[in-house]
Amino acid sequence: MSAFDGLPKALRTLCVQDGRPLQDIAIASHISPAMLSSYLTGRETPTIKTLEKVLDGLRLRLEDLASVLNDVQGNERPQPVRPTGEDLILGFPREEVERVFVDQLTRLGFVPKKKAGEATGSKPKSRKSGKA
Repeated sequence: MSAFDGLPKALRTLCVQDGRPLQDIAIASHISPAMLSSYLTGRETPTIKTLEKVLDGLRLRLEDLASVLNDVQGNERPQPVRPTGEDLILGFPREEVERVFVDQLTRLGFVPKKKAGEATGSKPKSRKSGKA
């Protein structure tokens, strides 16, 4: 199961909870009503950037969408994350979140750049200490 399974239903739920007409939500999101409708029915899948626009138009955060997605997918509500030494984003390990976003970007035709210090297949050059 993908983290975004049930996205259309989750977006519909958020729009209904908002209470405004879909046309008003689309205008506030800076997208056309037809595109919003296609996202809500699952005919189209929004890009991350467009999803951010829709959430901005709904005056919501990504955490709100994640919560509704959990409900739609039938997942148990995640327990609050206790502080650990682990690097987390929205309660999920950073590596997992980055993998999902890289997969999405790759499907959209973007080639993600390598992070500084990430293995590129060549060994880093060693620096001389400067001492004679």
